[in-house]
Amino acid sequence: MRTSFALLQSVRVEGQSTHRTLLNLGRDFSIPKQDWPELAKQVTARLKGQARIPVQEEDEHLKNVVDDIVKRLLDQGFDIHAKHPDGRDTILTDKVYNPDAKTVGGERLALQALELLGMEELLRELKFPENHIKLTCALIVGRMLCPGSERRTHKWMTEASSILELLNLQEPSLSMLYRCSDRLHKHRHETMDRLFGNTKRVLDLDETIVFMI
Repeated sequence: MRTSFALLQSVRVEGQSTHRTLLNLGRDFSIPKQDWPELAKQVTARLKGQARIPVQEEDEHLKNVVDDIVKRLLDQGFDIHAKHPDGRDTILTDKVYNPDAKTVGGERLALQALELLGMEELLRELKFPENHIKLTCALIVGRMLCPGSERRTHKWMTEASSILELLNLQEPSLSMLYRCSDRLHKHRHETMDRLFGNTKRVLDLDETIVFMI
């Protein structure tokens, strides 16, 4: 297996040393390993704008390689004088975190299911107040993804989930959540009947009688 050579830069990100690739030198890089310190010295001097370091006649090939590397680095906008080398392309997996991250995938799927089943239209027909309709949908999604009491659902939707952002809702009071839950329970039979019919329509299901023994 042939080796591919690359020119690296040492970078410190959040106090940790790492490296980033400045230039891919290819698999046919012809400078022998013992000459790499001299190569690095020559390239650094040229990038800093210093006068060319004299090389012996037999090192003409080294000079040509230095010229090529310097040109390629300058063409891609590399600045050796930058005080803070850009380490944004360096990812330290043990340092990547977001203390305010919230779940979103399950919420999107659950809301899509409620939309297909016509949940908001059903709640309007049941005379739910307009400001309770989306919150009731959020409550249902909470029961689907994080079953628990109204208090637990309130904590879930305000601290762990993106459901309020997805529905463009302000943070509700716990008492409002209780009112939505009570109204939903009051109309539970009509709601279940309508949702069953809508599910049959969406999924094109036949009615089936199942005997549980």
